Amino acid sequence: MPCVDLVTEQVDQLTTDFKGIDMLIIDGLYAIKTEGVDLRIFIELTYHETKKAQVVRGKEPQNDYRMQVLEREHQVVQSLKEKADLLINMDYKVRKAR
Repeated sequence: MPCVDLVTEQVDQLTTDFKGIDMLIIDGLYAIKTEGVDLRIFIELTYHETKKAQVVRGKEPQNDYRMQVLEREHQVVQSLKEKADLLINMDYKVRKAR
């Protein structure tokens, strides 16, 4: 799996033996596309709701171009919603997706 150093933005490959692991949580925008999982959860937030956290992280500049990228990314991520087993809304209410 990739291992990203957020300071240098260097990407390394990490090889780990998961034998003996009972549960593994895979987090990220596109984690829902992971093959062979038992449960897929989609959190129904947009970049508008998470903007404060993005600003605090300071990972990327907040400008018009970045907002356009985030809007497009949001559209792509929304298309993944249909893969979910569970949905979590902005009030943290959980419901079955299908």
